[in-house]
Amino acid sequence: MPGDEHALRLHFKPLRMASKLTASLLNDPYVRPRVKSIVAFGSATTPAEFVEGLSDIDVLMLVDRKSKRLVRHAQKLASSINPSISPTVFSCRGFVRMLKTGSPSALLMLEGVVLYDTGDFSRARRAGFKPTERTIKTSIDHAFRALSIAFNDYFSGFDLPEAINCAYHCARHALRAVVVKKTGILPGSNEQLMRNLKYSTLREALGELIRARSNAAKLMGRYSERRASSSDTTLRDDIGVLLLCAERVASESCEICLRRKVRDLRKLLIAADRKFKGCKILAVSWERWRWEVMVEHEGRIKHLARVGK
Repeated sequence: MPGDEHALRLHFKPLRMASKLTASLLNDPYVRPRVKSIVAFGSATTPAEFVEGLSDIDVLMLVDRKSKRLVRHAQKLASSINPSISPTVFSCRGFVRMLKTGSPSALLMLEGVVLYDTGDFSRARRAGFKPTERTIKTSIDHAFRALSIAFNDYFSGFDLPEAINCAYHCARHALRAVVVKKTGILPGSNEQLMRNLKYSTLREALGELIRARSNAAKLMGRYSERRASSSDTTLRDDIGVLLLCAERVASESCEICLRRKVRDLRKLLIAADRKFKGCKILAVSWERWRWEVMVEHEGRIKHLARVGK
């Protein structure tokens, strides 16, 4: 509701930052003639889901014609206001094409808070775009890709809070696919997701990941980079167990939605340890709907170990 959105914009810091960016964009003589709509979306519009230091302030810009120069310009303005602001730029036509194919990202943007609009975003909202089969498949793929980032941050010790954050997003992507499959609804907020999700074990797993994301710092006490990257001791601390929880959510969701089983990563790492005893995990990736692992053994980097179903 307009009144509620106005009050939220005044008191919620992410929306204040997004509004500040909007003013900056509209005062810029290069941007102003090109921008058609500016919309805040995601956790930047949901106080219960925004976690300082982990959440981005996501802002959609619809423009008449997208260009690299325009994107760089918008990113520079955003960074000068707040490094957490993440502008996403689409042409109006490109945005509508994404909506027609059922892009989950584009569909979720329709639920955002409008900061400026010449009519293009409002027309897209009124058009009544719905999730498609592609929405389901893309959401599952996004879940596993988010999980691969989580695992790599964990194995390297590079950014443990982000590992937890990506595990949380993995579960959200996967469970949105489940809700679309069962109800035809694409839920935006966690509250909507919980309300429409009929699987109690999956709801419990999401709740665990939501709580962990809000208490990321407390989970790092037992972490050891050496043990995390060692194939025979990995994923046994609190963060590792949390990542395995997210993987179970993604795998179960994949089976529910696509009837496709994915062999779990833990079994692959056990197999890698048997083949290359004492190897160090360097990286994992999600490619062609299967896990691939790169390890170091006796000073040499081994080729990717691939696993199918």
